[in-house]
Amino acid sequence: MGGLTPAEKQQRRTEAAKHKAYNNADLTWLVKMVTDMTSALKLKGGNPTLAIGYYSPADEIWLCTKGAGTKEKLVEAADDNRPLSKVKSQILTTDTKGGNFENMHAEMQIVNNVVRKHDLNYKTQLATNLVIACGPNKHVCMDCCGWMARKNIPHGVTCGERVDQGWRHPITKAGFRGDGPGLQYTKLTKKDKDEDDEKESMSD
Repeated sequence: MGGLTPAEKQQRRTEAAKHKAYNNADLTWLVKMVTDMTSALKLKGGNPTLAIGYYSPADEIWLCTKGAGTKEKLVEAADDNRPLSKVKSQILTTDTKGGNFENMHAEMQIVNNVVRKHDLNYKTQLATNLVIACGPNKHVCMDCCGWMARKNIPHGVTCGERVDQGWRHPITKAGFRGDGPGLQYTKLTKKDKDEDDEKESMSD
């Protein structure tokens, strides 16, 4: 994997984003839940981001929002719109953050939190155990879609185009900015990662 250029890595995600739709029971109810939450929160247009995930081994529903309302409103909407079969599932929240989390999309923020909380190997232990869906008002971007497809993480509702502002890997936090031949690649130094991990552990 180490010999690939940033552009080649991005191309792999682009190709993976062309997968066929998943047939997954958890994804079915998760898509309905995020769709109903979008309606309940009156989210319109593409600016408010609402992503929800379900990590089945721990029976956890994860919520991540950017501009979709307060945590209290988000949790209330999730509680009101989850299926009866998931009434005992724990609801957890996370935010998209700045700093070293700049351009980490909501779906990837959920991945980051699940991996850190349960100390998982993201390359082998997320497949089919984690399912993620975004509100129908905002499509899953091509990079998130392709990354999740490569890791066998069922996701929905619809995969869209690549976003101009960039994308950040949920675990390594390596950043992809720009597009085409002008693609720039930024990667955090070990010192940056250590400082960021220390801040996260203090806030957990």
